[in-house]
Amino acid sequence: MARSESAIAKRRKATLKLSRPDYVEKRAQILSAATRIFAEQGYRETSISDIAREVDLDRATFYYYVGSKTDLFDAIAVDAAEENVTEVERICSSDDPADKKLASLVEQLMSSYERNYPRLFIFIREYERQLEGGGSHSKRLKEIQKRYDTALSGIIREGQEAGLFNKDLPVREIGFSIIGMINWSHLWFKPGRSISGSDMGKAMSTLVMDGIRAKRKR
Repeated sequence: MARSESAIAKRRKATLKLSRPDYVEKRAQILSAATRIFAEQGYRETSISDIAREVDLDRATFYYYVGSKTDLFDAIAVDAAEENVTEVERICSSDDPADKKLASLVEQLMSSYERNYPRLFIFIREYERQLEGGGSHSKRLKEIQKRYDTALSGIIREGQEAGLFNKDLPVREIGFSIIGMINWSHLWFKPGRSISGSDMGKAMSTLVMDGIRAKRKR
């Protein structure tokens, strides 16, 4: 059995590398179906058979396109989260002042959640449950979270040192609070409703900046 799976995995990687149009198209259909089903009924509650039926494939053929359900989660949700944290790190390393960096970070994240809906919301909703699996997959998730924390803490600390942010605020905890506020939007934010991701990001940015700025001496 192990030899058979290894052969399938090698064929899958080779075909992806060659980018054969019919293979790429079918894999895209699988990812689209998996995204929809994960969003509707949850990652753990979804079986490979559920997704295979949706794209009209038997399980054996399905594995020619996808290695496992974990691979699907990575391609759908984790890759999107990694792209997000790369953008956060870009903002952190820019030459902008810390207050502009923090505002940009909040706005960018909400805009990204709209563009990548529901991929990033699947990541947020399933994050803790995914950590239970341990191994290299869990390590990758923790690394993404660590990069978020490092970048955001760096911006807050920079703002405090520059006199832009209230120095009495605990850096790490305030960073968690900001990310938590944004992430919690997965329970109520849906693209196409009364407010856009960009506008929601600006509203959240106003809340954050009004709360974190250093008070001016009278």
